[in-house]
Amino acid sequence: MKNSKKLGQTIYLKECLRDSYFTLLDDKHVDSISVSEIVKLAGVSRMSFYRYYQTKEDIVKQYINDSFNDFIGTIREDQIKDPQVAATVFFSYFRTNKLRIKVLIKQGLFHLFFDSFSNFLLESNLIIDSHPDIADENLKYYYEYASGGILNLAKGWVLGEMNESDEEMAAVLRKIKVAQGDKYQ
Repeated sequence: MKNSKKLGQTIYLKECLRDSYFTLLDDKHVDSISVSEIVKLAGVSRMSFYRYYQTKEDIVKQYINDSFNDFIGTIREDQIKDPQVAATVFFSYFRTNKLRIKVLIKQGLFHLFFDSFSNFLLESNLIIDSHPDIADENLKYYYEYASGGILNLAKGWVLGEMNESDEEMAAVLRKIKVAQGDKYQ
C-alpha cells in the first residue's frame, strides 16, 4: 500500500513538472525557461525536480518515452499484428499530441524524438512484422534509418496541419516502405 501511494505521488509530481514545462514552452523560448520557473508553476520544490530529472530536456525525454511505452502497450494489449493498424495508431498518437509536438518543433526540441524512437521502432516492429530481412548485426542501422524517415514524415504532417486522416498517413507510410523496397532490389 505504501509503495503504491509513493508511486502515485511520483507520477503526479512528474505530470505536474511536465505540464508546467510545456505551458512555459508554449509562451517562452526554451533557453529562457529556468528550473525555478518550472517548479514554481508546478507548485513543487526544486528538490522534487532534481529527484527525477537532471535537465529540462529530461522532462521531454520522459514524455516521449512514456508515450512510446504506451504505444507498445497498446500494440501488445490489443494484439495488433497488422502493420497498417499499428501505423494508424502511431499517427493517431501524433494527432492526439499535436499541440505538444508543435511546441517541441517550434522550440527546436523535436530531435529528442530520435533518441528513443529507433529503439521503440525496433521493439514495435518485432511485435508487428517480426524483423525485416536484414542481418542481425545491421538491424540497429536499419531502425535508425527507418526512424529518421518516419519521424520526418510525421513532423511534416503535423506542420502541414494534418489534413490527411491517420489511416491515410498509415497508407502513405506503407506505400513509401514498399517503394523503397522495390527501389533497392
